Amino acid sequence: MQVKDTRLFATELPGLDEPVTLHTVHLTRTDEYRPLGLKVAHWQNRGLSVMSIGDGGLVSKYNEGQVSERFRIEEGDIILAVNGTEGSSQTLVSAMAVLSDSVTLRIRKGPLLSV
Repeated sequence: MQVKDTRLFATELPGLDEPVTLHTVHLTRTDEYRPLGLKVAHWQNRGLSVMSIGDGGLVSKYNEGQVSERFRIEEGDIILAVNGTEGSSQTLVSAMAVLSDSVTLRIRKGPLLSV
């Protein structure tokens, strides 16, 4: 019997050698930009994965003002906390639904691995 080695090494996975970074984004809602404009999905019940960013939302406006990509909120980023609230993905969805004048998001960027 032959056994094939199916392990993957960092050099075989694009982007895996990129560092994981965390940053905090403070967003202030205005009359013109109330909705965040994010579509998210549950991520390992520990966060929310950004699936898409709609035009005209608060996040899109925030991104327009960022010179560096590393500070933008992008598809594939993981939201780990909303207004200081951490917990399950459902807890984060509930925290995002609270209407307030400002929203603080803790974002994780970098390669995502499921183990």
